[in-house]
Amino acid sequence: MELSDRKRQILKVVVEDYVRTAEPVGSKAIAAEMGGSVSSATIRNELSDLTEMGYLEQPHTSAGRMPSPKGYRLYVNELMEAQRLSLAETEKINQSLQLKMEELDRLLAQAGRAVSSLVRQYYVDRPRLPKQILLPCELEDEVALTRLLSEACGHRVNLVTPQRGAKMDLIRLANKNAVEEVERATTREERQSKTLEALGKMLDMETPPNRIESYDISNQGADDI
Repeated sequence: MELSDRKRQILKVVVEDYVRTAEPVGSKAIAAEMGGSVSSATIRNELSDLTEMGYLEQPHTSAGRMPSPKGYRLYVNELMEAQRLSLAETEKINQSLQLKMEELDRLLAQAGRAVSSLVRQYYVDRPRLPKQILLPCELEDEVALTRLLSEACGHRVNLVTPQRGAKMDLIRLANKNAVEEVERATTREERQSKTLEALGKMLDMETPPNRIESYDISNQGADDI
């Protein structure tokens, strides 16, 4: 997707407004900042594109947008006008970047703990283990976990976090399959929940049924099945 001049202009407005107010920026504020030359609907589409491209983030569905680290970098490298930032503006940008980095570190730590727990649950009690286990991220307890798995199976087991190549492609494929399975399960549960809720209303039940029993009467002599 191309980063057009209009997208650049909107990104510039979002960064400067967010640095000034520390609040997510909405399409109406951007339209006013641009003098009404672009409609709010067009701006919303551009904001969606910028978010998909990784330059903006949205805290939740109904909120405005805020710059991502990628958006800040583009602003500093290409969009910022040739003027010195005030000390307060510089501090706000630094604080925003620091918060983003701290949040990323926290998410990576959580992911590492989850992967470590999964590896322990799945592999520790298995009689046979592969010589190499591919992981999506590095683990804090990798040395201890490697020793535990190796001792459990009687041979060296290496925990590998690939960065590129065919092994990295396998990690991406596993992630893609996991996301699709979660989406299917979520959709299935939502569909079942809505079906039970509708059935409860049809039967004038105060709450949806938790258990449904049915019987096959096709061999009981009924004329219509």
